Amino acid sequence: MTSHVFICMILSSALFMMYLLLSKFIMTNQNLSKLSSFECGYDTMSKMRQPFSTKFFVLIVLFVVFDIELALFFPLAYSLQIYVDHQSILILMVILLILLAGVFLEWHNGALDWKL
Repeated sequence: MTSHVFICMILSSALFMMYLLLSKFIMTNQNLSKLSSFECGYDTMSKMRQPFSTKFFVLIVLFVVFDIELALFFPLAYSLQIYVDHQSILILMVILLILLAGVFLEWHNGALDWKL
């Protein structure tokens, strides 16, 4: 068993090194637009990066967190159509209260206020 793992590690390392070497030799079409960051269709004005709004970053992180929680919440709500008991309703209410408490906490802390 351990010999198979060792062989797979050696093989994956060899493939990785081969990929690195081939990418160095084959990569010939390098220009400034391919090496620069994507700016939503605009040409880059300078090499210096522009400051990033931390409020925007916090809002995006909050959106991702609540979006994932809601995506995990929907199968639970769908399963209540199939089988309903007191324990599952209690779990559903606790999850909803945690979500609402998180939204109200972020609202109270000002993370949802968009002031420049």
